[in-house]
Formats: sequence, C-alpha cells, structure tokens
Amino acid sequence: MEPVPSLRPRTVGELLDGSFVLYRRHFGKLLLVATLVSLPALVVAGVTAEESTAVLSNVLYDTLESARRNQGNLLQHLRDSLQSAEGLERLSVISALIQAVSRGGAAAAMAVVVGAVAAGQAPPGWWQILRRSLPRMHAAILAQAILGLLTGVFCCCLPLGILANVISMPFAAIAVLERGRVETRVTNALTGRGTPGWLASLLAAPAVLVDATARCFALSWHPMTIGRGTIYVGFLMLFVSVFVSAVSVALALLIDSVAAVYWVQHYAEVLFLPISGIGAALWYIDLRVRREALDLLPAETFA
Repeated sequence: MEPVPSLRPRTVGELLDGSFVLYRRHFGKLLLVATLVSLPALVVAGVTAEESTAVLSNVLYDTLESARRNQGNLLQHLRDSLQSAEGLERLSVISALIQAVSRGGAAAAMAVVVGAVAAGQAPPGWWQILRRSLPRMHAAILAQAILGLLTGVFCCCLPLGILANVISMPFAAIAVLERGRVETRVTNALTGRGTPGWLASLLAAPAVLVDATARCFALSWHPMTIGRGTIYVGFLMLFVSVFVSAVSVALALLIDSVAAVYWVQHYAEVLFLPISGIGAALWYIDLRVRREALDLLPAETFA
C-alpha cells in the first residue's frame, strides 16, 4: 500500500488499513500525543476509581437483592432497580466527560497528522501536533460530548445512534483543518461592517462550530455515504470495544485491585484512540475526494 493517504477514493477496507498503517509507522509519537491530551481525563479517572467501583458494586448488589426479594413481582423489581441506579448519575456524567476529553482531543490531534500527510508533508513532531491542535480542540471535545449525549438518548434505537456517529465522524477534522478558512471569512465580514476586531474574533469561534456541523451534513447526507459510513464506524467501534474489553478481563484476572483495573481500562482505550482519530480524519479526506474532487486540487489547498 502506498503512503497514507493518497488523494483518491478509497474503499472501507483501505481506510481501515490506512488507519493501522499510519499508527504503526508513528506509534510512539501518536501514543504520546493521545496520552498527553487524555491526561486530565486519566487523572480524573484515577481519582474517582475507588468511588466508581464502590457505586457499581452497590448497584449490582442491590439489583441482585431486589431480584431475589421480588421474585414474581417484575414491576417492583424494576422500581427497586431504578432507585438503586440513582447513584450512577454522577458516575455517568464523569465517565461521559472523560470520554469526551479523551476522544475529542485525540481526534483533533490526529486530524493534524492526517492533514499534513494528505498535503504531502511528513507528520509533524509531537509538540507541533499539540501546538496546532490545542487551540481547536475545544470544538472537537464539545462535539464528542454532544455525540455522547445523543448516543445515550438513542440507545434504545440503534440505527439513530449509528446515524449520529456517521454524520458527526468528520466533525473534528473539519473543525481543525478548516477553521482558518471560516475564521478569516467571518472576521473579515464583521470587521468590514465596523465590528471591533476583538469582538469579531470572539464571534468567529461559534461560527466554526456551526460551519463544521453544516459541513458534516453536507458531506455525509447521502444514502451511499451513510451505508459505507455505517460499516466503517461499526468496524472501528467494534475493534476498540473488543480490545478494551479483552484488556479489562485479562487485568481483572491478574490485578487484585478493582480500582486499578478501572483506571487501566481507560488507558487501554487511550492506547487505541489514535486509530479512531486517524480513521475519522481519513474518512473526512475521502468524503472530500468523492464529493468535492479534492484529489484534483493543489495539495496545499486540501483544507
């Protein structure tokens, strides 16, 4: 396979292969970046590990007790289960924030890497990746938090959850690689109407979010794209989920501390965040090649 990514339409298999190839070639650097952007989330996970495992243990115990006590009374068992699950609310919020910071930050950083390679350049060093992605990371983290909320809302309807993931997949790459274009356009338009420069710059930030959302729908809202994206997202999510689950089970057998297993489980996800981030950025490049003939433009204008 040629250097990843060459600007041509790619199959789902080639995109998946490209994600692994790029990660393997720059494993140390990309893992370091993913670890650094996930460091706040990992610290929070470590601090709350004991509390989280205690809450989960209590909920599991209460659920089993309720099932034994209310045999034959399903309605009462459901009431008791819901009541015991009230302690999970804070834990769920913390877990969602941890995932949003880790996944959003890694997706923004990997978009910088894929953007450089797509322009025919060598991937920048880890410090340059962080320097370029940090000013634009908040948009990707916010998008990941909203996606997590939508996934929770659509948990009872799998097709809607998958659709939300497919449409939002290029968001981080758009916010990172197209931010300059949007900010310049908005700032020039506002300053041309007499708006102070500081206010124009401030208003350009939400414009990036709105533009990235609109671009996601414009690039992804097509039956064939949604079909391909469903397969692609399914493979990426399945791979990461299976790996993290396997690591968690193995550690549970080797480590006596449940809290330690909880923390290492989060880091196991960090280990494979670059793959999902690279995969999302490659998907964005492929969408632009297919929908906007990006492969016919000069390399420096790809973003």
